[in-house]
Amino acid sequence: MRLRRKKNNTSQLVIEHISHQRPPLSSKVHKQTPLNRIELVPLSASHRDDLIKYASDIRVAQTCDLPHPFQAKDADNMIAATKNAERADFAILYQGQFAGVIGLGQMNRECSSAWLSYWVAHPFWRRGFATQALGQLKNIAKEGLGLQTLITGVWSQNPASKQILVKHGFTTVRCHYRAEHYHNRFNQEHVNEMACHL
Repeated sequence: MRLRRKKNNTSQLVIEHISHQRPPLSSKVHKQTPLNRIELVPLSASHRDDLIKYASDIRVAQTCDLPHPFQAKDADNMIAATKNAERADFAILYQGQFAGVIGLGQMNRECSSAWLSYWVAHPFWRRGFATQALGQLKNIAKEGLGLQTLITGVWSQNPASKQILVKHGFTTVRCHYRAEHYHNRFNQEHVNEMACHL
């Protein structure tokens, strides 16, 4: 925004708002998503290569329950799981670029609850994308799926994720220590189970 001095008929100074258009983006993303915002689209086979590229990063695997090494078969399994009626998985897009995954699993219609999981590709860390994605998913869960409660788990070694959850109204309901072999690696960490009422 630029401020310009301009006299009107009463000789008073007024402020004129001048907007500057950035170069347009191709595809529907430009129409639906502001330049500084992300959008969620259903996870599909079109995201397979990006899943393999970004989920195989050990820095991402250290923040969530992704298998490591993440292989093509893992991407195929993740995509196939989207057909499960108890799941709702979305790709996080930023200006049309794949930036991560967020989704709901273990949906319990009787209890109106679901398990939340998400991860953001490393090149897009610390840009507020997880916060935005979670806000959008909460709306989908409540308005689109009729859910009332979201539950998730965050590792003690991932305080940034816990801060995002707290910002969205999640509170800790249980803490426990987990030591187990999971996806070809041995995990030892404290897990905070958190819940949010929509």
